[in-house]
Amino acid sequence: MKTSKIINRLFALILLATVFVACQDQATQEEINPLPTLDSPSATIKICEPVIVFPRVTWNEFYDRRRRTCVTYFNSFCLDPNTVGIRLICHEIPLKIVPRPCIEPLCGKFPLIPRKLFEKPEIDATIIFPYEDYLVIQRIKKFDKGAKNSLTKFATSLDIGKEVAAELKLPGHIIKEGNYITIPSVEEEMESIFIPRENLGGF
Repeated sequence: MKTSKIINRLFALILLATVFVACQDQATQEEINPLPTLDSPSATIKICEPVIVFPRVTWNEFYDRRRRTCVTYFNSFCLDPNTVGIRLICHEIPLKIVPRPCIEPLCGKFPLIPRKLFEKPEIDATIIFPYEDYLVIQRIKKFDKGAKNSLTKFATSLDIGKEVAAELKLPGHIIKEGNYITIPSVEEEMESIFIPRENLGGF
């Protein structure tokens, strides 16, 4: 009986030692293969906040409030306030690497809203949302394969609306004139324009 008990205890100790080693191996493996970080090519960022939605935003036009329509005006966007909406996006958004050569200070990664999250994923459909120190205008647009990062000139100020700006807790509803970094995403057919928060005014 004593011999049997000793053998059983030895088996139990061997089993415990095996489990302990396996746990150590698993922990070591997790340290070697950590979860993706923001520096990883496959990283995403969780966005869960309201965004401004326009079904169509055209370039080289301006919204004439008197005529209540878009009119020709070079280097400007037409934002029709009658079509604006606010929508809550709560989704994992992929972080894309800024194509090189980049334009300082935007030389890292940026979130790109998937087309499926647009209410009408058609050319000129636009989502505007705050991200870190910027207000980002993302618009569905076709590009030539050789499209590169550039500066988009706003020849006149752009009013996104007091109500929607307040909803997004922005410091202002008017985008000032200026040159803004623009990143083309050729494969996704998306354009991203970055407006620094300090270039918002109007409240």
